[in-house]
Amino acid sequence: MSGPTAPGPGTAPASEEPRASGTDSRAGGSGARPSEASSSSAPLAPAPASPAAAPGGSDTMSDAASDTSDTSGTNSPATNCNAACVAAGGTCRGNTCAIECRAGPAPCNEAGAVLVCPEGMDCEVECKARGACRAAIRCAPGHRCDIECGEDDTCTQPLECAAGSDCLFECRGDRSCSGTAPIQSAATGQLSLGCRGVDSCAGGVQCQNDSCDIDCSGAGACAGLATLTPANLTVFCGGDNSCAGPSVLTCSASQSCRVFCTGAGSCRAGVACDADVVTCSLLCEGPQTCRAGASCDALGCEVRCDEGSCDTARCNAGGSGSCSISCGSDSCSQRVDCTSVEADCMVTCTDNACQGVVRCDAGSNCSLDCRGAGACPSGGTCTADFCGIDCGSNASCAANAACSADVVVNDCPAG
Repeated sequence: MSGPTAPGPGTAPASEEPRASGTDSRAGGSGARPSEASSSSAPLAPAPASPAAAPGGSDTMSDAASDTSDTSGTNSPATNCNAACVAAGGTCRGNTCAIECRAGPAPCNEAGAVLVCPEGMDCEVECKARGACRAAIRCAPGHRCDIECGEDDTCTQPLECAAGSDCLFECRGDRSCSGTAPIQSAATGQLSLGCRGVDSCAGGVQCQNDSCDIDCSGAGACAGLATLTPANLTVFCGGDNSCAGPSVLTCSASQSCRVFCTGAGSCRAGVACDADVVTCSLLCEGPQTCRAGASCDALGCEVRCDEGSCDTARCNAGGSGSCSISCGSDSCSQRVDCTSVEADCMVTCTDNACQGVVRCDAGSNCSLDCRGAGACPSGGTCTADFCGIDCGSNASCAANAACSADVVVNDCPAG
């Protein structure tokens, strides 16, 4: 970031160029916010004659702007920003502290230290040299905080999103955000995290806030993801071998959880939703994804597997929630279990899917569709008030089907 001219009274700062980010969910997508106007209950004393900024837009400010005294006893936002921001190694852009970290001695490069964004203002940190930002970075509570780790091996210490903050962390460099300590978020606020570099975000993520969106589109990114507990969670594992483990990627204590495993070999250690999740969607639709299995114990469950994914697929919906499992080409090769305590179970198996036993146990209706070529050769069992197994032309499926229900249809004989 080059040093911009400090805005004069009544002059809005130059708008920033929008940052290209697929994960920024804030209004406008760029993360830019209008600066707050500088105000004070009494004007500053006149400064000696001196230009407010050097010609050409240098960072030089007037003596009055650097003077923190205020005859009213109240500092203006711009003065507060300047004093606290300079101490952190940054410059002021309206009510935003902009910290640019390059190679060499600087607060942002002190190994073992913590770079703290000044309180009471928004914060932007750009790590613009290979290996820069060797200090941990902590956002200020209740404000916007953008951290850009754009070069290789940057941000190897924890990044912390404080309580009530709106955080955007972009890890674009290879191995960026990949220290031994995780990226962390507080109990409130929202975090949008982009792990786009190769092997980025390997140290893991701790999400426990209101909203957490994680985009693991870099190859091998997000290897350290484990249990996440925000109120609303979306994880996109689009990079090849991303979110690969060794721990199961688990959603817990959430109102809504959605996990998309689309990169080849992604989510290899498996995905799961715990019983304290309200609605859960586990979508393992990339080649050879979620090989260790997809398991859902939420109130309402959706599990989708395709292209040789999910050796096992399991859904155990609690209460009145329904359960849906869809197994595409060559997926769900070992076992499929669908259970709903009070509601419905629906299982669909297409070409060569569901090679093992398919079990459906529902409090209301159970539907098993095995019409794809070579699907469900071991048949299926159904226990519910209403059972239907449709094997199409798959004779082996029909021969091994068994049902226990008041009403049976299609190829579902009474067991």
